Amino acid sequence: MRAFLVALLVVLPLAGCAQPGAPAEQKVVVRIVDGPEGSFTFVPARVTALPNQVVEWRNEGNGTHSMQPNEFPVSTRAFGPGESAQLKFGEVGAHGVHCTFHPNMTMVVEIVRG
Repeated sequence: MRAFLVALLVVLPLAGCAQPGAPAEQKVVVRIVDGPEGSFTFVPARVTALPNQVVEWRNEGNGTHSMQPNEFPVSTRAFGPGESAQLKFGEVGAHGVHCTFHPNMTMVVEIVRG
């Protein structure tokens, strides 16, 4: 019983750091949708995740995209409509992300300690 309580005390604070409605061990999902006048947008445009938690972009629009953190020279592969791509962020802090094909498509991934 004591081990069970200790496990709950460790897991419950971590669960609150993930995207609402998602347990900490699950990925954080960002939808890419078609916006007005041929633009594309992230939904939501800001997410919170734990260090090394998977952030997944799901392309629900009509364009091809590739996500790149502003401060790191790494990006996802190009992914088209109906596809997805993932990245992990290890460093705590706010990380700007943009689409390499559409530089005006920007968002923030906030990494917080568990």
